[in-house]
Amino acid sequence: MSADPLARYPVLRTSRADRFEQEVCGVYGARGVTLPDPSALNGRGNFVALRDTALGFGACGTQATIHFGETDFARLQLPVRGKVRTRGGACLAVAAAGEAVLTSPGQPVDIDYEPDLEHLFLRVSLQAIRDRLGLLLDAPVYRDIEFELAEFSCAPMLSGLQRLIGQLVAQLDDEHSQLSPLALAEVEQAIVVQLLFASRHNYSRLLEKDVPDPAPSHLRLVEAYIEANWNQPILVETLVKI
Repeated sequence: MSADPLARYPVLRTSRADRFEQEVCGVYGARGVTLPDPSALNGRGNFVALRDTALGFGACGTQATIHFGETDFARLQLPVRGKVRTRGGACLAVAAAGEAVLTSPGQPVDIDYEPDLEHLFLRVSLQAIRDRLGLLLDAPVYRDIEFELAEFSCAPMLSGLQRLIGQLVAQLDDEHSQLSPLALAEVEQAIVVQLLFASRHNYSRLLEKDVPDPAPSHLRLVEAYIEANWNQPILVETLVKI
């Protein structure tokens, strides 16, 4: 039997309803849990917090609803097995393996687990989203970002995001491999940028308008900068400003 994603970062292993709710609220930031059949509970959870993002894995073994209040991060849910139902305001989205649901910072949501659900999730801090969006738009971001719950720009862009996340999970799970803090920060930045382009939100039209395909002259400037600074850490922010 293969190990769960992020198996090196276990935070939850319990069949006790009280312990399960305590850990889900304490580690994942939930405000409550509803368990129709606590006797069937087999909770498993893994979690690792990075600089701008956090990655987690969860499974219950029974039907459950996890209630989240307003948070300061966006949450991307990626079912590995089974289906997840997410309710936010008047919106409802159902996602199965290979699909995704994305909730906005500041939006209370209820997440329904089916008994066989196993899912990976990505959290991105609101500050990281604002910073990256401001760099991409070359303008301050004043309005809060509001993501469409289950609407993405296109399948290839979502697949690219899922692959980036999968590669980071594999890296974190490999005890024989390690990224430098600078390299890890750049991977996080790449994931945040891909998330902004793969999802649909109230800034999507501005991104599509203000970030055209780079002209050959701009690509040459970027190439020249990379060649001249090959032995220095190069951040996405720096390349955006060239």
